Amino acid sequence: MYREYSKIFFSRNFPKSFNYSLIFPFFATLISSVAVIIIYSAMQSLENQVTGKIIGITGHSRIYFDSKTDEDFNLKYLEIKNYLSKNGKNISKSIEGRGIITYSNQNVSNEEVTKIVKVVGVSDISALFEKLNINYKNYEDLENKILIGKELAEYLEINYIQNNRVSIFAPLDSKIFLQFSSFEVLDENFNILDINATDKISENYVFIDYEEAKAIFSESKSYISVDNTLEDQEIKYIDSFVNNIKYREWGSFYPNLFESMRIEKFLYTSFGLILIFVASFNLYGLVNLIIYRKKKQLAILLYQGANLKQIKMIFTGNILILGALASLFGIIVSYFVSASDYILELLPMLNKIEIPLSIVFFSFIFNLITLYLSCHISIRKNIQNIEDLKSNAIES
Repeated sequence: MYREYSKIFFSRNFPKSFNYSLIFPFFATLISSVAVIIIYSAMQSLENQVTGKIIGITGHSRIYFDSKTDEDFNLKYLEIKNYLSKNGKNISKSIEGRGIITYSNQNVSNEEVTKIVKVVGVSDISALFEKLNINYKNYEDLENKILIGKELAEYLEINYIQNNRVSIFAPLDSKIFLQFSSFEVLDENFNILDINATDKISENYVFIDYEEAKAIFSESKSYISVDNTLEDQEIKYIDSFVNNIKYREWGSFYPNLFESMRIEKFLYTSFGLILIFVASFNLYGLVNLIIYRKKKQLAILLYQGANLKQIKMIFTGNILILGALASLFGIIVSYFVSASDYILELLPMLNKIEIPLSIVFFSFIFNLITLYLSCHISIRKNIQNIEDLKSNAIES
């Protein structure tokens, strides 16, 4: 019976003529799968990429506390380090300050170019360089060196062919004499998506060695950068022997950015889901059309002993097979598209698109559920027509 019904489902009114109307819901389901997977994966990859760089700059979390002297700060730092290392978490020292960077442009009559920047001193460059896609294995440390962003390098018109040096001044931290130091510019720079119009990280941030930054920004307070987020009990325990600590996680530095990215991911992914619903309505109309056009063939099946339950199962089975094939093709196409250089040209801020298995599974199951419900509702609404066919078959 399944073979006979398949002829009805996949053929038009003429037995040897294929029902080309099935192509439309097939491609609608395929395109909707590609849209959901690619849009969600692109937005998720963008969020992960931006998150990684933000974490590289701010750390997963920070611990602030008051210390009277550098010795007092170092003692508390060692206590926290020993405690967190037992939990598999590493920490490092950091310091921030506002400074002025100056560069003598050799190509324009030794013209001095200056800019106000936020200077970040770090004691551990491995985590920072890893998140900013810098090969830190080429550098043992940042001593007498400075890492700047791509936009800042363009602003200063720095030429990497020769050994370039810049100077950092700290007018706000200076007392009698102006505090400054000279640094060698690394031949690699970082690039990061702008947070907003007033906070361009790759133009306004520079990174130097922690000890050198502490010497320049003598009035700034050091803090501890943690490579992970802390549990409540860990925070309470640290506060018990350090007293009055202030704890901040990376998400709190740019809350509006990540909230807007989550909203965008939800909205764009919703567009793909709308395409699936459009495909389901297409199939819904196709189901009604097939029932309307195949009254005689269905009557024959009923007359040969088929019951309504069997027809529903066969009908739903064919719809789900069609949807499953379209979804599988959509998943394959999505992986090809994500690996293509063309999609990255359309999204230059992305290094690559990674497709989570969760969205693949969700897209496949969501397609099948939507198609099943569409088919079930269609058959339910046409149940009276099928019962009439059965009555006509028995009477004849």
